Amino acid sequence: MEILFALGMSLSSPGPSVHLLKDVIKTFEEDKLFSTTIFEKNFTINEITKIDNHINFPFKKTNKRLLFSRYTKEIHYLQEIIKYIEENHLTFDVVFVQSSPVAYILINYFKKNSKSKIVYNVQDIFPDNAMLLSQYSKLFLLPFLKKTLDAYNNSDLIITISDDMRDTLSSKGISKEKIVTIYNWAPKSEQIKKDNFNYFYQDERLANKFIVLYAGNIGRFQDVGTIIKAANLIKNDSIIFVVMGDGALSKNIAKRAKSNKNRNLVFLPPQSFGNMPLIYSSANVNIISLRRGVFKTALPSKLAFCLNAGKPIILSIENYSKIVRYFLNDESVTICEPENPNQLAQSIVNVHRTFVQNGFSSDIKTKNEAITSIISDKNYLKYKNAILRLLNL
Repeated sequence: MEILFALGMSLSSPGPSVHLLKDVIKTFEEDKLFSTTIFEKNFTINEITKIDNHINFPFKKTNKRLLFSRYTKEIHYLQEIIKYIEENHLTFDVVFVQSSPVAYILINYFKKNSKSKIVYNVQDIFPDNAMLLSQYSKLFLLPFLKKTLDAYNNSDLIITISDDMRDTLSSKGISKEKIVTIYNWAPKSEQIKKDNFNYFYQDERLANKFIVLYAGNIGRFQDVGTIIKAANLIKNDSIIFVVMGDGALSKNIAKRAKSNKNRNLVFLPPQSFGNMPLIYSSANVNIISLRRGVFKTALPSKLAFCLNAGKPIILSIENYSKIVRYFLNDESVTICEPENPNQLAQSIVNVHRTFVQNGFSSDIKTKNEAITSIISDKNYLKYKNAILRLLNL
């Protein structure tokens, strides 16, 4: 059987979804029943290049802030894929489409022009997530609502990454029967190796401090501003906040870090993706913060990385979200109300108190089998099993 993986990324460029797709693709490549083709972006070539079963399409990166330019290039990329398919008379039994703001173009094309089974991998729900930002965004993004709804309806199988996102899709009238939840996992090759090395102790400002870490995208969905406010509320010389990353609001956050009145906040640039497991494990507590309502449309990939790090986590998310059910009565994760700096500050103080009581040790390993199962590095097999069921195999 012929299966196409139409990706909106490059498998050779580091990123939070690369290991996920590599694991899923590999399990099909190793199965003699399937013949796989991979379409992906390439940021260094000027013409379409075929290497084994990988078809690389030239793609020039655009500043994330230039929305119109970004969407124009994404549309052109998918148009080039369609052109290539038609010129080479390619047919597929299954088409796996990675989530993208313009994925509807490819999904609707295959629905209209082929008998392919369409699998839509929804890592975030667009444009619902973007519409949380501002009225301007809503006006710009409204036309995408109908187009993406068509894409969901035209898909034979939708794989999403949280039960909350599954509920959001279901609320749009999409049948729950064709929506499967498979949580993201951390790459097996980068599991944490326990040793005495601490990434942060290379910086004299951080040596022998209790490290409160936020590492990741600094954008409008992450609510890093609440972390800055919480830092200003804590007056304990042994506690220091580290904000590490880049994004639409990174300059603003860096400026606020410099003016931090307690001088307990350090801003660091983004680090290589391969270093992130070590960085998360070097912190005393990792913060995963989301703006109100974001849990309905996305779930940070770093959740699996942080759980694997074996350190306490403070997760800022509404307590009625379904993901919270996995963390009830689990000492490794503290749930904190979004956009509440007072509660966040108190949660950090509580984790620090436990750290002192435990002999200045933050090492903690969840005993919750429900948590370990949802982030299992074998979750890629769930992708394959879902597709096999779709094909009645």
